[in-house]
Amino acid sequence: MKDGVFSKCAAALFAVFTFAFFSSCTASVELRAHDDSSITVAYDASFGGAFIELMRALAGGHDALLFNADEMARQFHEVGIETVRVSSPADASLSVAATVPHNSHDAISQSGCIARAERSMSLICSLETFTKLYESLPPSLQSYIDLFMAPIFSGDAMTKGEYLDLVASVYGKKLADEVAAARVKITMYGGNAKQAYTIPLVELLTATMQNVYSIAW
Repeated sequence: MKDGVFSKCAAALFAVFTFAFFSSCTASVELRAHDDSSITVAYDASFGGAFIELMRALAGGHDALLFNADEMARQFHEVGIETVRVSSPADASLSVAATVPHNSHDAISQSGCIARAERSMSLICSLETFTKLYESLPPSLQSYIDLFMAPIFSGDAMTKGEYLDLVASVYGKKLADEVAAARVKITMYGGNAKQAYTIPLVELLTATMQNVYSIAW
């Protein structure tokens, strides 16, 4: 079985911090706080045609396998995330669900992207937290993130228009249009409470200020 172009970047696909996020027409992230202080993060995305075309070209051809679920799960284990499920129906979508224990030393926990208190939880999106996440990943994962030149990872200040122009100049207008149209839905659960946010993807990737998405119960 072919390993697939994304088999080495499982951690980078985790939740809102993944580069596959960048070209998803529809994406959702769910964060669920449990009584034992662990957090389950579930990521689901369906990918646009331009993204699939580009990734298959990079993988070596039209028939190239994009996602190898077993290999991706193994990569999660290597960065300290033991409880994970990965699936990719029809190789045009991706679902990842991982549970991060309290006080874990995995890359996600150590980045500061997720904060958990007794009756609250926050997703912290900032240059600082995304940079920490990036720096904690192996070079092979960093190289995939680099492909998408997201300012929130690189630290290069850009307007939304400038970023989309950059994507278009490197990967073509079709892919830039998919990024421009993409929305990310973040849904958070804690106790009996639920809080949802919908964010334009390009707004998240070009943010210069810290954005915090929270729930209290």
